[in-house]
Amino acid sequence: MQTSRYTLNEKRQRLEPISTLCQYCFKDFSTEMIDNYFGTVYNEKDRTNIVVYRSVNFQKLGIGIPRCKNCKKVHHNSAVYAWIISFVLAVGVVLVVNYYHSDHTINRIVYSILGFLVTFLLPSFYIATFLSAQQGVLFEIKGVENEAQVQQLQREGWTLNQPSA
Repeated sequence: MQTSRYTLNEKRQRLEPISTLCQYCFKDFSTEMIDNYFGTVYNEKDRTNIVVYRSVNFQKLGIGIPRCKNCKKVHHNSAVYAWIISFVLAVGVVLVVNYYHSDHTINRIVYSILGFLVTFLLPSFYIATFLSAQQGVLFEIKGVENEAQVQQLQREGWTLNQPSA
């Protein structure tokens, strides 16, 4: 099966791009399939909602978004730096919590753990997006959302979020 800009790889269950123009910087070209970013779209097939039982069956399909080596490097570095920055921020939150809660209570431990987890996990996506944008490159998920084939599949009922019961 071949669509306008993709070839279906049945073995890997994904659409592989024919076009090689990078969809993240729109300047360079993808040279190898491994450099492309593969986003996943989902199509719900069957949903069962009974009082004591819930299930959902869905189909998933990978869609390759052409990406040059430079954008792949930017995406990787942005993700690594985002995790490092989030970790440093989280340690800072723990230090501030411990400074203001100097008594040895359970509250200090709970606030430290919660503060660390929230500060470490939540902002990393936004930091990575910001770091990519600073270098003139769309973040990975934005490239998937902007792809015409993905938008067509979304009009046909597919979604970028995995269905849950």
